[in-house]
Amino acid sequence: MLILGERFLEALVRDWDESDAGADTPPTSSSPALPSVDPTGASIASGLATPGSSPYSPSLLAPHDSLKGRPIPIINLHPALPGQFPGAHAIKDAWDAFNTPSASALRSATSDISATLEGLGAPPADGAASTSVGGSEVEEDVLAEAGGRRITHTGLMVHRVIPLLDAGAPVVVREVELVEGESLEGLEGRIHAVEHEAIVEAVGEVVRLARSGEWWEGEADGASSTA
Repeated sequence: MLILGERFLEALVRDWDESDAGADTPPTSSSPALPSVDPTGASIASGLATPGSSPYSPSLLAPHDSLKGRPIPIINLHPALPGQFPGAHAIKDAWDAFNTPSASALRSATSDISATLEGLGAPPADGAASTSVGGSEVEEDVLAEAGGRRITHTGLMVHRVIPLLDAGAPVVVREVELVEGESLEGLEGRIHAVEHEAIVEAVGEVVRLARSGEWWEGEADGASSTA
């Protein structure tokens, strides 16, 4: 698990001209090229040229390269819903929050669950009974509807990488229901199964947004994201 620093992200920009990135450009280095390998690790070739043409639409590249200097799209898969449980142990954080709903303080190695849960309950109406969860007031009617649980769902998101941990705008979001009596390992398995589909969907969406130029719309120059 690595966090991409802000200076690292600032360096990942499209700093080449389209004419410099052609597949037919001969190698300029006299050093031997590294071999290409297939998924099994077997060497299949050496010094392969970049295949195919640019994935970007001609309107973004002509008459001048409007993407020059723009951040290269980077995404991260995080096993939590937007705004919940940042860090390396998000699945366990959600499992703990579901299975210890009455704890006065819910904490993990990477995040303060009580702070995350602070906004999950609606503010109590006049005269409505409320209870304190980790220092926050949560309306008891809301908890009753959820069977006394502070959360009933977790999930995952594939999001833009920015300098804030697990805080970039989501590209794909999937909810996963929390199940009474399920082990942490069982929850992890169900989330991983959803991840395998979500990451494929997210890559397709990023390609679409990049081809159309929508990925960079409204984005300040130099803005980046975190994995």
